[in-house]
Amino acid sequence: MFREAERKKKRRVQAIWTDFASNPLLVTPGLVRLRQLADQYDTVLVIDDTVGSWANIDFMSMADILITSLTKTFNGYADAIAGSAILNPVSPKYAKLKPIYGEYYVPELYIDDVVAIEKNSRDYLSRTTKLNHNAKTLAEYLHSRSQEVGSSIVAVHYPTLISSGEHYKRFMRPVTDDFSPGYGCLLSVEFKDTPTAAAFFDTLKLHKGPHLGAPFTLALPFTLAVYSKELGWVAQYGLKLTKIRVSAGLEDTETLVEDFRLALEVANAP
Repeated sequence: MFREAERKKKRRVQAIWTDFASNPLLVTPGLVRLRQLADQYDTVLVIDDTVGSWANIDFMSMADILITSLTKTFNGYADAIAGSAILNPVSPKYAKLKPIYGEYYVPELYIDDVVAIEKNSRDYLSRTTKLNHNAKTLAEYLHSRSQEVGSSIVAVHYPTLISSGEHYKRFMRPVTDDFSPGYGCLLSVEFKDTPTAAAFFDTLKLHKGPHLGAPFTLALPFTLAVYSKELGWVAQYGLKLTKIRVSAGLEDTETLVEDFRLALEVANAP
């Protein structure tokens, strides 16, 4: 109703922007429905595949523009900064978007970043395989622990564990001889209260920071770190202080699980 009223006033929607999957709750949007809305309201659908990662998913047919933070999993070693925006050549918006890019795009990518990213991306598929495996293993382990009586874990957010994951599966790439797609490196864990989340985070003997797709596992109290001045506003969207975001790295899987087990024992302590 609101959209129709705005359209009658000739107010246009500039674009629909979405992550696939979302950061940090790993919710996957229904791209078919978003594509329908973009067509209905004659607007651009921009999809960011950074969290899912390009090797795992392919939804180019849905997007007018595909954007990616090349700084993250594609580069993989947290030593260069870059991003990409790809125009879908079969999009009905391509004829309008391409001249705009041609006129206003300024190539500002630093040459040393180009060299680093090209070199680092050579093992993108093998790294992605390990990141997928470690994240899925951690998510399943933490989910299993959440089922125990007295567990401090309320929920684990990961595509295979939440209902919107069906949208993710729809756009997963087919298995090939070189690569089996997965669900990316990111997951989030929700605890029963803030002191419990803090105890888990403080005990976890891993690197702490906001990056993702790095060779080392990172943990972050995402809501506090990013929205410390807007806690009331973001709470209505499920972003709580009781959630810890985890970006799985390339470490030995069993060692990672043990690190999480030890931190969880402290969080579960009376």
